This record gives sequence, structure tokens and C-alpha cells, in this order.
Amino acid sequence: FSKAVALSPDYLEARFNLANAYLRQGLPGDAERELKEALRIDTKFVPAQKALQKLYAQAPQPANR
Repeated sequence: FSKAVALSPDYLEARFNLANAYLRQGLPGDAERELKEALRIDTKFVPAQKALQKLYAQAPQPANR
């Protein structure tokens, strides 16, 4: 997927699939970057919206001090 993104940076589905690959590899920061880029391309792309919401919901919360 990274090659597809490199060849066509605005290829929405490639960015989304790359984000999912990063999530499977345990790279949430990279996944977040690709999901945000997908939403920059199409703000109404629901799968990326849902994936980003899920990513944020699973992120560790800072401890209360």
C-alpha cells in the first residue's frame, strides 16, 4: 500500500488500507497520520472517520494528577 500512496498520494483507499496495515503492525501513530490524510482527501469518508474514532478510543488516557 505504501507504494500505491507514493505513486498516487491522493489515492484514498490506498491510504486507508495503509492505515489498517499500520494498525495490524502496532504502529498507531503511523495509522493516525494516514487516516488523517484520507480525511483530508475526503472529509466524508466514513470508514476513515470510524477508524480514527476507534483509534482515539483505544489510546491510553493520561493519568489524573
